[in-house]
Amino acid sequence: MIVQPRLHARSPAQYYSFSFRFHFPIKVGDSCVFLIVQKRCNMKRRKLTAKSTFRVGDLYLFHSSNPHCPPATSLWGFHNKTTKGVIYLEHSTLDLRHFRLWHKLPKRYHYYRLATRDELRDYLYSLATWDSFSSLVPSAKNTHL
Repeated sequence: MIVQPRLHARSPAQYYSFSFRFHFPIKVGDSCVFLIVQKRCNMKRRKLTAKSTFRVGDLYLFHSSNPHCPPATSLWGFHNKTTKGVIYLEHSTLDLRHFRLWHKLPKRYHYYRLATRDELRDYLYSLATWDSFSSLVPSAKNTHL
């Protein structure tokens, strides 16, 4: 795995913002393809406003009252789109065991932050495990938050 940190010119308030780029070899048929995954580790916490911007496909943690968005009590969700100020999530979870697919972000969430690399790894592992389990037990996909 090749790690290429990309550092950007930034203000003193953004010292904890950086991104990594990973190259993973994946075997597809008889050939090997490199999947490039870019993850931003952004430690800034933000309040949801009408001007909040999200990147499609990034994992965010949302919280109703705590601006630090602690992982244990936050809603974890992959951003899908924002339409007319409404945030849509591709999938989300509160406990990394039960997932909800294709829904609007509930209005009670006021704070958000971009997930760290470790949080992204944990989320994707849990999502893959849940998806594998739910293919064996069809009623498992009907879980809701």
